[in-house]
Amino acid sequence: MANTFLPGSVIGILGGGSDAFSLVLQLKSLGYQVAVFSEISDSPAIVMADFRFTGKITDRNKLDTFAIICDVIILENKFVNPFAAQYLSEHYYLPQGFNLLSLSQDNYLNSLFLDDLNLNTVPNATAVSYDDLVMQTESLGFPIILKPIQKIPRKNYFVLNNQNDLQQMKQLMEKFSFFVEAKIDIQSEFAITVFKSQANDLEINILPIVQTYYNRQFELQATLTNCQSVSDRDLIEMRRIAKQIAQKEAFIGAISIQFYKAKNGMLYVKNVQEGLTKFGNIYRILIGKTQEELYLKASLGFSLPTIKIQNHGVNLYFRQSNLDDIYLQMQIKPDWDFYFYPNKWKNPIDNAGYVSIENNSLSSIYEEVLNTDIWNLPEELFKN
Repeated sequence: MANTFLPGSVIGILGGGSDAFSLVLQLKSLGYQVAVFSEISDSPAIVMADFRFTGKITDRNKLDTFAIICDVIILENKFVNPFAAQYLSEHYYLPQGFNLLSLSQDNYLNSLFLDDLNLNTVPNATAVSYDDLVMQTESLGFPIILKPIQKIPRKNYFVLNNQNDLQQMKQLMEKFSFFVEAKIDIQSEFAITVFKSQANDLEINILPIVQTYYNRQFELQATLTNCQSVSDRDLIEMRRIAKQIAQKEAFIGAISIQFYKAKNGMLYVKNVQEGLTKFGNIYRILIGKTQEELYLKASLGFSLPTIKIQNHGVNLYFRQSNLDDIYLQMQIKPDWDFYFYPNKWKNPIDNAGYVSIENNSLSSIYEEVLNTDIWNLPEELFKN
């Protein structure tokens, strides 16, 4: 059985951003004390914590000082510092462990992990030099997508459609290596989240599959609860894959698996990642429970609740540059729920939050969304 941590315990969180902020709020409402370690002294989670630790997050002495007062330590999300996470996992109780985090942060390791499970992935390779890139282009053909090997937030992807695009990468390839992926003709994308409260396969909660929509800049624009556009066969296969991965890995907490459905009918596994996700916020609509609530129950050793679908709807994400329009919608859309990230919004392209819209008729939602002139989304996403 996993260790169970009751209210009054000190829960440590590594990381201080908006995800950590949400976890702190949830923990304090349940009667826990919270310690936060963040390199940013005024990060959203730090100001809410009972015990605050700042400084260089790779400093072992500071990590020890932080960890000693914690009964258990959890990770904010997949972007936490890998050195700090590994050090804490080796010396203190970190339910999530480190293995899944390492592959969540590395496109190449992620691909190897999926290949070891004989899962269908988009053809890919790595390129450490321009000559490598030329060779991989000849093998994969155009178009291709170049992704940083390390999954760093805000890092650009590059789409190469022809030889001219390839030649423009020559100077950049002198400084960086890339994960190279064939660009397939995608019909739709899906995600499924799995929670496990013990480091074995005795209690695995596979949440309902949701649909995700990304723009051409690979930014998440919408998450939908309706999956009418995918066959029952593919739904069964995605759940099978999710269970296979969850049973293979000894972890406590949450993992999410994302999928591509190609227009040629093929189903591909896109990636596996650990912890909280942006698309996971849709579960507030779908099952009436937040991902933070389930994540903490699993991480703190409690049994997970029975999951039942309660409603359908959509989450739409907005930037700082949309805020004036969003504030107007708050005044005229009383049935919409607005959530704002606790960041400083210094950059117009920064994510500022999301709106949740509940309605069993996605076509009705589409009409409302279309009239706002905020989001540019394809109508086929909203077909029931």
